[in-house]
Amino acid sequence: MIISLVRAIARILLFTTISLVPSTGVSASFNKNNDYDPLLVNFTSHLAWFQSQGGAIDPRVTIGYDPNIPNSHVRGVISNDFIPVDTVLVRCPSSLILKRVGDQDCQLIEQIWNELKLGERSKWFPMFEFDDISGSRIPCQWNRVGRAIAYLQGLWPAWGPHRHLNWYIETCLNGERDESTLDDLEMKALLTSLTRSSDAGLVPMYLLFNHNNALINTRLTYTEEGGMTIIANENI
Repeated sequence: MIISLVRAIARILLFTTISLVPSTGVSASFNKNNDYDPLLVNFTSHLAWFQSQGGAIDPRVTIGYDPNIPNSHVRGVISNDFIPVDTVLVRCPSSLILKRVGDQDCQLIEQIWNELKLGERSKWFPMFEFDDISGSRIPCQWNRVGRAIAYLQGLWPAWGPHRHLNWYIETCLNGERDESTLDDLEMKALLTSLTRSSDAGLVPMYLLFNHNNALINTRLTYTEEGGMTIIANENI
């Protein structure tokens, strides 16, 4: 979501899971509760990595708290000045995208897993280190016989809370392994693909946005070189 700091009625569109404190005189090392937050500190180095790899971001796009909600604890992508329609907000080169080929979701998960296993040798190591996917909590991570599932019994849609995990085991692993064999990196790869990827694949910077399709004011487009750009669909 991008929110304008200069328009009180600006629509909230895409939200991110990480942030920097906006320029309100508060130390960038602390959140609004004055708790140390490594995500606030590390965004600058993450941005430097992105730019060193050929990426670009409009200087009016930054990370901060929702300025339209007093004492907000919601961290998000915001604008620190007026941005006109059709402005290129983020440009990501093809070489930085872990691409999804057609509907090959399994292939994308395997790519991410392979890069995670490389650790610091991976070109995407700074991105994986910065993103707090490990802090995500989605139903497929819940214990199948835990209290949450028992308490909500009968409230789930027919496909159930573990549909993504079941799909991965049945489709990508051909049913040859069960979830007990998934190590932390394989599960992280699955969660990253589920919660961070777009139709194009895993796109650095764009993956920081929460893709709320009901409120989008940006669009993701391909460049002639196969890279991706995020463009403002309206004045922000």
